[in-house]
Amino acid sequence: MQKIDGYRPPKKVYVNYLEDAISCFVFDTTLKKLIHFMKYNKFKSIGFRLGFLAGEEIRSNLSWLMSYDLLIPIPLNSVKKRERSYNQSELIANGISAVTGLPVNNKLLVRKKYTMSQTNLDLHERKINVEDAFKVEKEKHSIENKNIILVDDVITTGATLNFAAKELVESGAEKVIGFAVASPLML
Repeated sequence: MQKIDGYRPPKKVYVNYLEDAISCFVFDTTLKKLIHFMKYNKFKSIGFRLGFLAGEEIRSNLSWLMSYDLLIPIPLNSVKKRERSYNQSELIANGISAVTGLPVNNKLLVRKKYTMSQTNLDLHERKINVEDAFKVEKEKHSIENKNIILVDDVITTGATLNFAAKELVESGAEKVIGFAVASPLML
């Protein structure tokens, strides 16, 4: 897997609630296949392993993230979670946590509406698809003044992470960083 240094998503046409967006690896053919197997063929161990590798990258080269308070995986809609039986972002977050010791909370943020896959959507369609898709469900006080790392599998435009971050910031989070295992290499 090809490493990349601090990928930043392209400029967005909407308000940005993320302090930053970072990924570790280029979303190349190999990683694309791995993530596809993890998500659609029930290879759950891939998620933890990718998270573990990302955690090692954080510990070695992105050590400033070690000062953050909490990892929150991007939640799946209940229908998708039932179909898949697991959340790939949660598996990745658990792998990161195993290396870094940062706690994972998968109860605070929920996806309140069904959203279609972002894979074939353009920037504007992605924005519409995930706008108002998230809410902070429980224990709002536990994120007040906290620095949070939102975890996802792939960052393309940052729309999913941005709208999830919006809910966290509006519920009192101090800073929210978007973090993914992979992103397309955009020059």
